Amino acid sequence: MRIVARVSDAGGTKGGRRRRLSRAWIAWLLLAPTLLVLVPFPLYLLATIVQNSLFDWTLTMPWLGKLFVGLGNFRTILGDADSLHSILTALIFTLGTLTAELGLGISVGHLLIRETRLMSTLRGFILLPLVITPVVVGLLWRMMYQGDLGIITYLLGVLGFPKMTILAHLQLALPAVVVVSIWQNAPFLILVTVAGLKALPTEPFEAALIDGASGWQVFRLITIPLLRPLLYIALLIRFIDAFRQFDLIYIMTGGGPGIRTETISMHIFREGFLVFHMGYAAALTIVLIFVVNLFAMLYFTTAARGSRTGVR
Repeated sequence: MRIVARVSDAGGTKGGRRRRLSRAWIAWLLLAPTLLVLVPFPLYLLATIVQNSLFDWTLTMPWLGKLFVGLGNFRTILGDADSLHSILTALIFTLGTLTAELGLGISVGHLLIRETRLMSTLRGFILLPLVITPVVVGLLWRMMYQGDLGIITYLLGVLGFPKMTILAHLQLALPAVVVVSIWQNAPFLILVTVAGLKALPTEPFEAALIDGASGWQVFRLITIPLLRPLLYIALLIRFIDAFRQFDLIYIMTGGGPGIRTETISMHIFREGFLVFHMGYAAALTIVLIFVVNLFAMLYFTTAARGSRTGVR
């Protein structure tokens, strides 16, 4: 009887392995069409960009051919004040928008978590900027910032400030664009915060209230640690989106006045499609990809360290 039992157990184990292998093969077969579309094309585009970044060539002068310069384009970036300024502008724009959006997301999200008719209506209205395309947002705010007919300029004049075209002001142009980006994208962090707060377990909060914890202590020691993984993912998505921002800035200022609001995406556009320095534009694109992936690696490293130490 024992021998029969062992044989049956071995047969059951082999059958289970076969079923798991067959399910794995079915899963890979179902994923194959998507992987064939998503994997080869980005790799091909990345390889093409890397290859072009090693050459100095101008699209409007094809008779000159491609001159292999190796890492010469990257050395040029390190010595080009305009390129370094565009990277710095992109970082300032990104950090400014993310800081304000995170603060608004956490604060407004706490206000909108209540399940009342008013809060439900407000949640619907707050999400409206997300459904408007950046081109339309840029046109609307550019008209409001306009010096003679803009409503914002008019209100500033009522408060005693001199009349000016805000987007043409050297010191105010970039903050004005940051405000517009915050207005459009802060609802995303608010939505993430509301969804995260509703999904949190109630037991830690009840225990903290029984122990006599204040509202600030509950928020700092319970709410934020529990929301941290979700906020990290939301900030990663917003960093990638904000650092490569192009359409909103192109519509509102075109990178001006001068190059005051020219981010790295705007600089790539100018070098690649206005000046047609294709090799140099490809090198700038590599820098853009590197910075975004560096931030993503920092995020995953921080998340992995937090999971190992038990603090998320």
